[in-house]
Amino acid sequence: MDFASELRWVSSNPATSLAAGLIIIFIVGTLLAPSSRYNKNKIIRMNKTRLQTWLQWESPPYLSLGKYVQDGYSQVNKAKGKPFVIPVCGLETTILPAKYLPLLKQEDRAELSLCRGFEDMFNMTITSGEDGRHDHVEIDVVAKYINPRLRWKAFSTYELCSGLVYRHTARVLVGKELAQNTAYIDSILKYTESFLMSGFMWPVRPPADWTLIRKWWYYIGTWGLRRDINRSFKFLLPLINSRMEELEELGGQPQEKHMDLVQGLVEMHIPDASEARPIRHAHRILHLTFAASAVSSALLLHTIHQTLRTPEFLPELRAEIKMALEQNGGWTEKALLNMYFLESYIREMLRLCPPSVFTGQRTILSRSYTFDDDLKLPAQTRIAFPVLQIHTDADNYEDPLKFNPYRFMGSALGAGDNKAAFRINNKYLSFGYGKQACPGRFLAIRQVKLLLAKLFLEYEFQWAGGPDKGPERLNGNIVEGQIFPDLTTRVELRRREKI
Repeated sequence: MDFASELRWVSSNPATSLAAGLIIIFIVGTLLAPSSRYNKNKIIRMNKTRLQTWLQWESPPYLSLGKYVQDGYSQVNKAKGKPFVIPVCGLETTILPAKYLPLLKQEDRAELSLCRGFEDMFNMTITSGEDGRHDHVEIDVVAKYINPRLRWKAFSTYELCSGLVYRHTARVLVGKELAQNTAYIDSILKYTESFLMSGFMWPVRPPADWTLIRKWWYYIGTWGLRRDINRSFKFLLPLINSRMEELEELGGQPQEKHMDLVQGLVEMHIPDASEARPIRHAHRILHLTFAASAVSSALLLHTIHQTLRTPEFLPELRAEIKMALEQNGGWTEKALLNMYFLESYIREMLRLCPPSVFTGQRTILSRSYTFDDDLKLPAQTRIAFPVLQIHTDADNYEDPLKFNPYRFMGSALGAGDNKAAFRINNKYLSFGYGKQACPGRFLAIRQVKLLLAKLFLEYEFQWAGGPDKGPERLNGNIVEGQIFPDLTTRVELRRREKI
């Protein structure tokens, strides 16, 4: 068949013609992405266009954000005290210098919205449906309900860490029964993978102002996410409905029978009845499962990798854990609080391996937002701060690229101690900053600390094949600004004979 015949065949098949037309439109749209040195707000761009990267045989922009942010931080944020813009998940994002961080402590979430920023990044209304949108109920229920209670065998390191974290998280969010249900754990693991793919793994994205086409593009491309949402709902909706019925039978009185987030959601007063439907709560639980588990499992994986590369710190960690347990009656909250070296170890890991190269993501909801006399941005502008560059700035930390587990050691971890891994300041931003900083950080640190303490104390572990068989280089990736650990490593575990 010659080329002319092929064209006639394509034109005679409507479905094929439509598919070919859409592909051409998206490729052209990607190639014609804005290439001006400055955006409409006269803020400098740091990224190259997709066409430029193709012509120069470089990685596409969504895989190069780490470099763009590093260049922007040194050349614009620090050198000039100005913001710069880059594309994140196909949407222009303004990266602000650290001098604007204090404004996040004064923000009104009706003006600067973390939820809207998260919604923009993952296109959640499009990919998950109207009921799947992110909202502030998820943040409030964690802050108000969860925080006050709080032989050698080879494993995939990723599967080991995710399995531990997801089961532990499920116990807190949905209760003991589902936490022990292998089918439910498998469903939320599949959901997390689909959710990540739907947000980040898009080699081609339509331009931001092609609104209708973008919606269809994301909707068609995320059918797998909706499949995995429905699979999880088969477990969540019956549980939520039964809790609602039980609460109604008891006259709506709060009870201590169920100590999990599901109970917090059904008991929480939500004025808008449409926002208190079981399906909205089910979506919130999935969102919080992702937020609590994906970040914690990545931190656990980073920490195991680091411990295998620097095993000289392990004897001291084990000695501290053992002493804390002996002096505080076993696995108690007080024992965890007295594991000072482990706390510093985790905080140092979060300094070098935060979840993302960005923090403080917000979307401006008011008509405009004035940061100071030099910077005023319009509505719908997405902003963020360069956390990895702040964490590795020599002005903020001595020898900033070195892993130093003693860096945050303190004499006590009580109230006001800024060395605790969950405490935030303008030089330590792994959990965000300001009024909308991550409310789940207290649970995340306690969870990871407990898992690491038990793992370090009760198990020997090494690279699969022997202590010297580890990879010369860990192949982590930065995709759309998110820092992913190496998921291909394998480790061997066995119980310690003497503890």
